[in-house]
Amino acid sequence: MDEYDSPFMRILHKRPDGAITESEKLLLEGMKEVMEELLGEIKSLINQQLVKLNYITGVSQLAFDSLPGSGPNNVVTLKDEYACMVGFSEEEIEEHLSGHIEKFAKTEDMTPV
Repeated sequence: MDEYDSPFMRILHKRPDGAITESEKLLLEGMKEVMEELLGEIKSLINQQLVKLNYITGVSQLAFDSLPGSGPNNVVTLKDEYACMVGFSEEEIEEHLSGHIEKFAKTEDMTPV
């Protein structure tokens, strides 16, 4: 499931000031409930070993507090055998992104770490 959170982001970033209407707030709450149910069911299927592999991506840091653990992100990422499957290693970040990180740090008047 790619960019599951895209509908949320379209509403949340609709206006430059980030304001949302009351009806948009109700819509977001309903959407969040549906996503929590869906992700909870996926997690249940994984726990029952009925799903072998599931990959869900998003573009935001939405929190689904009602799910066990600290949200759907921990279904795979906490398992050692999948640690190198997604994301970047520190070496890969340094090799491929160090120039971009330094450039960004300069524009933000920061020191790259």
